[in-house]
Amino acid sequence: MDRSVSQRISIEIYEQIIDALALDGASSLKECATVCWAFVPRCRSHIFRSVTIGSTGAALEKADRLSKLFATSSDLADYVRELNLVLSGRDTDNIGLIHCLNMFGNLVSIKLKYLYLFGGTPFLLWHEPAMQNFAHAIRRLCLLPTIRSLVFYGDIRAFPTSLIRDSAAKSLRISFPTLRNDDEHSRLQHPQVEDLELGHDTGSSADLLVEMQETSNNPPIDLSSLKAISLCACSHDDIPAARLLSHCHSLSTIALHNVRDCGTIISGLYDFISGSLPTLHHLTLGLTIEDSSDMKVALVLGLANQLEKLGGRNKIRTVQLDAGVHVDGSDHFDVPKELAVIDELLVGDGWPTLEEVTVSVKPESCSMLAFGRDLSLTLQHFRETCFPRLSSSRKVVFRFLPSNSKNLF
Repeated sequence: MDRSVSQRISIEIYEQIIDALALDGASSLKECATVCWAFVPRCRSHIFRSVTIGSTGAALEKADRLSKLFATSSDLADYVRELNLVLSGRDTDNIGLIHCLNMFGNLVSIKLKYLYLFGGTPFLLWHEPAMQNFAHAIRRLCLLPTIRSLVFYGDIRAFPTSLIRDSAAKSLRISFPTLRNDDEHSRLQHPQVEDLELGHDTGSSADLLVEMQETSNNPPIDLSSLKAISLCACSHDDIPAARLLSHCHSLSTIALHNVRDCGTIISGLYDFISGSLPTLHHLTLGLTIEDSSDMKVALVLGLANQLEKLGGRNKIRTVQLDAGVHVDGSDHFDVPKELAVIDELLVGDGWPTLEEVTVSVKPESCSMLAFGRDLSLTLQHFRETCFPRLSSSRKVVFRFLPSNSKNLF
């Protein structure tokens, strides 16, 4: 029944229906009760599928209530598939929270975000003594045979690599946390991760993963067998991301973010992803464009040079270029004419399997509102002037996503 319809029907109407069934005899009433009870497990599977436990007092009260509810009806915890934890340092020794975590047994996804609260601990040090009970509870959850996705966000330090290696998770996303090699605590088994995302400030984690790939007999992630990867290059040093890419040989999807004109990636993209060219189908590049004519031209021509090297040697089906534009004090942006080179390359014979190209442009300026309006005017004829061949192509679908717009033109 549609929820809006059910809300318009008073409880008295439902009671009258049940009373009418009772007049028909006990058998009809029993059948109604049986049918309603039969739907209880399905309803619970939706109600309790995703559970969020956040920081602050009210959220921890929720953890206490959940713990008491699950203690009363222990089977309810079995319906939970997605666990979202948003915690501060003061939460990790909460008895109700830890008791609640120990009740889950069928999780598919764990998302743990560490939130710094004023007056609290600025970071979460995983192996400190005060973390022991909480860390043990998270370890048990990570090692559940049902787990398929792990997400860790925030300043979590020294997160043990054994939890990644020993987990059955296929997908791993990390942003800000640092990893710690605790190889001596790991079971000998082949790593399961196929989809890896390293977000902001994960250069040291990338370095550790590469080091363990090169030196360990049992690395937490087998980089050579990854199917998909998303990397955010550090603004001042993208070498860790580049090194990690060069160890991947089976990627079907690559997404690189914060790519700059002076970085290692833009000058050596072909070399870093060449190992995956036989399997690569989807390429996304997040470009950081500074409003300096020299820097803009260097970035666009550097990208064009790498795309030219890829020509004739790839099976790529989709290319996505996401440009974040920084401007000077004038809040004005001149579109680099050199984009026409990329337009010509992507419709050429070197990209025989290309099916779709998407270009998006968004402002990364301090005066976002004024710049957004100016950028929208600048980009009114962007697709026709910068990508005329792709815009008129019958073979390749071209989409342009302009600033602050949800609609693809």
